[in-house]
Amino acid sequence: MTYLSISLRTALLGAIFLLSACGGGGSNTGPTAPASTPTFSIGGGITSLGNASGLTLINNGSETLAIPANATAFTFVNQLATNATYNVTIGQQPPDLTCTISNATGTVQQAAILSIAVSCTQPVNTVRTFAGDDGVATGPGSGATLRLGQVSGIALDAEGNSYVTDASSNIRKISPSGVVTNWASGYTPSGQSLFSLHGLAVDNSGNVYVADSLGYSVGNAIRKISPSGAVATLAGGNGYGIADGSGTAQFNAPTGVALDNSGNVYVADSGNNSIRKITPSGVVSTLAGCGHSGFVDGTGNAVCFNNPTALTIDGVGNVYVADTNNHALRKLTPAGV
Repeated sequence: MTYLSISLRTALLGAIFLLSACGGGGSNTGPTAPASTPTFSIGGGITSLGNASGLTLINNGSETLAIPANATAFTFVNQLATNATYNVTIGQQPPDLTCTISNATGTVQQAAILSIAVSCTQPVNTVRTFAGDDGVATGPGSGATLRLGQVSGIALDAEGNSYVTDASSNIRKISPSGVVTNWASGYTPSGQSLFSLHGLAVDNSGNVYVADSLGYSVGNAIRKISPSGAVATLAGGNGYGIADGSGTAQFNAPTGVALDNSGNVYVADSGNNSIRKITPSGVVSTLAGCGHSGFVDGTGNAVCFNNPTALTIDGVGNVYVADTNNHALRKLTPAGV
């Protein structure tokens, strides 16, 4: 009996020791999960891609990343662990660009790789279609899906949007990536006409000024269109003729407009063979022009043009005029010389 008691006690003590070693008698949380392996992003920067589309990048020959137009940076979706290697190559590139990569290969350490550099260049003298094709206008669209009609004027705003006069009575707005919308056309709710549009200009606030040469009584005007598309007549609209002043001013087939740094609008008044100036408040004066066709330099009304159609202005206010039928470029100082 004594021997059995000792054996039983020894067995019990062994069981208690084993239970204690295995965590018995307390909470059992199970085995500890292994620590997750950190991963890091692979990416970098892009220069000079512009609004071109079609660029793809490939990492390690398997993951393909499509790069949107106007992108300046990229990051692959799949991340890599420490000591993994990366090798970024170009899959496809826009047809009119040549793209190269630097810092394209390496080994991941303990940080994201964001030093890969993609640089795109356009070959010298390369021409590409930004929007439209050789068809006729069919409505809004993106890039070549919009078929533009008779484009006669173009201007850029501060954000890189293009405005074009198209098929006489439409103004199209084209984003930097080539998306085209029909921004203004025909008669507007306010009754202002947009029927024979030519040159445009855009101020720093996004207002668009356009020469409307419509020959009816409401035409021969310079229209001002707000960024929201509201159309107003800045000057003219009183039939064709030549008259300065405010409210009753007249033009004859205006075709070109330009803006100076003070917000004055200059007009190539083709039918009057004159260059006109409109203040921001709508007061019209004649900067230069003798009122009939000719080819004479000088000052003010002693100057003669022959169908001036377009103009532009430099930073100090000199006006440069395309004097069409004189086959000449003319320069006017702010004083009309």
